[in-house]
Amino acid sequence: MTPAGFGLASDAVHVWTLLGPAPNDAMATLMGVLDDQETERVARLHFRGLRESLITSHGALRFLLGHYLGLDAEKIRFAVGPHGKPRLEPTNRLSFNMAHSGALTVVALTMDCHIGVDVERIQPLCDFRQVAAEFFCPDEVRELMSLPPEDQQDAFFCAWTRKEAYLKASDIGLSTGLSRVCVSVKPKSPPRIIHVNNEADYAEPWTLVDLPLAPLYRAALAYRARRRSLSYFRITNFAEFTQPSPLFDTACWIQRNE
Repeated sequence: MTPAGFGLASDAVHVWTLLGPAPNDAMATLMGVLDDQETERVARLHFRGLRESLITSHGALRFLLGHYLGLDAEKIRFAVGPHGKPRLEPTNRLSFNMAHSGALTVVALTMDCHIGVDVERIQPLCDFRQVAAEFFCPDEVRELMSLPPEDQQDAFFCAWTRKEAYLKASDIGLSTGLSRVCVSVKPKSPPRIIHVNNEADYAEPWTLVDLPLAPLYRAALAYRARRRSLSYFRITNFAEFTQPSPLFDTACWIQRNE
């Protein structure tokens, strides 16, 4: 049973943020709940930072799902969609998606609809205009280039996270889908899906939201439903986070948007 106060209503979305790295004892606990496939992925990584990021994000996801489902973290089982998006196995009403960049891991959860989340650490990219020209649709490129040069890089990350959140939710696949979805680009403009494959009607059932999670990061959320209530939570103590019962006691409730 989900702890009191953290039940997930059918018209709600929960977004969790975790700032790593975890301390060594918590890292060992997170590593201990990974399955064989995840453990093998960790072993293949040569850089310590990448290993710790994978352990933290995947272990944290398992603890969160375990508390929502009333299961031990190591008993969570996943299946993978055609483009690599994980889902619960067996199928469950709970939908989730995870993203991580830099030291930040983000997990989004809702009920009975597709959901996707993306986060990117904003960092200087000398070729972001070239990347946009290759992966953005023409309308997005025109909107990006219409901005003052000093605003273009932030707008690039804003558009990228909006696009990727939608693509992860729809499970289209990032390798073939980035130019197929057109979103609003300007950071201060309302996030919206303008069209998919030049069909405006296809975007109608979807909600797109910018997530104000941390300085120097851009993040976005997409789900296939009308707008739902949105609650933000943050894990502030990995040592308590990995304990059996007080996971939600250590969470900092940030805000709720109805």
